[in-house]
Amino acid sequence: MRFFSSIYESWREIQYEKYERLELDRRLEKKRVLDAGASCCFLSDFLKERGVRAELISLDSDIQALKRCISERVAGDVSKLPFRDEIFDVIVCMDVLHLSKDLDLRPLRRGGIAIVGVPERHRKILLEWLRDREAEIFEINGREREIVAFVTRP
Repeated sequence: MRFFSSIYESWREIQYEKYERLELDRRLEKKRVLDAGASCCFLSDFLKERGVRAELISLDSDIQALKRCISERVAGDVSKLPFRDEIFDVIVCMDVLHLSKDLDLRPLRRGGIAIVGVPERHRKILLEWLRDREAEIFEINGREREIVAFVTRP
């Protein structure tokens, strides 16, 4: 995914707009959070700039992109997360599922929430991944149309 790190910096404003619409500053306060597919770590920057107190770990397969992170960093694959079971309150996975086709929810605590978004044109991939899961699904209509699912782990 090195291609992604070379263009992703230009998307900061677009990503921030998504985070604002999802109210991530409020939702992630005092939570243990995994940013799965963090790339250039915009979520980490967004939370810091807003003074959000969250324990954030940024994960990506692109080690070069992770070097920009101010949060704790881990190199890895979102489909096979290198963490123990049930250790995160929230997993945020934006603009990654359509590239990986799966997201490992094993490290999400029971009752925890996965916030998973894909560009609207990849709606089918998200819906297929959600097939046997209960989720609240909605659309973000900003500069980039995004389909987002909030999945609560039973």
